[in-house]
Amino acid sequence: MFFNPRQNVWGHFWFLPTLLIIYVFSYLLLRCIENKYVKFAVTVIVILMAVLPIKCDWFAINDIFKQLVYFWIGLILSDTIIYKRNKIFKCWISIICIILSVIAFVYFKNHYYYGKEWLSNLVSVIIGVLMIYAVMYISELLEIKSINVLDFLNGKTFTVYLFSWPCQAVAEMLTNRVLGLHWDIVMPSMFTVGLVIPLLISFVYSKFKKHPRFINLLIGYNE
Repeated sequence: MFFNPRQNVWGHFWFLPTLLIIYVFSYLLLRCIENKYVKFAVTVIVILMAVLPIKCDWFAINDIFKQLVYFWIGLILSDTIIYKRNKIFKCWISIICIILSVIAFVYFKNHYYYGKEWLSNLVSVIIGVLMIYAVMYISELLEIKSINVLDFLNGKTFTVYLFSWPCQAVAEMLTNRVLGLHWDIVMPSMFTVGLVIPLLISFVYSKFKKHPRFINLLIGYNE
């Protein structure tokens, strides 16, 4: 199961070994950012890797091919664009990005999902890039306006990270397999439960008089 993360109990946590392996090569990727020509070449390569991945689950190769492009985008944003965001991220472009990403997801993604795999993968990358741009602009806008809409997540994100999937799995089982509800109801229910229950766990635990270090680590509590 360590060599094939998609199998057995590792299935739902495929992203952990994938991220770990990518991190092993993160130093080399950071060095690639220093040269603009190398950076452009690597960008083209990771996009091709995402569009035409190797169908091999061993050592998370398939997942690495598909997800490396987003890790690379994150490196570029944190290293360069983030310092020029006032010039790069614009409201009107963000609105266009959101509209195009919705259109791409509703029409193109569904249309080609069971057809041409490479085209479906390409649309996924395009949607991801468009949404990243929009989210970056929204985050900048919230910062400028001093709107702290996510303050309630302060110090609780790791708890959400740890407990969201078990909570979502239970929600999916009840709403989909037991009640037979449509996915339009199942998906929002999974998202809500995966966020609210971990926050409740953190809130209830915060009311305890003592917070043992071991329990803090176990539930991701940050005092």
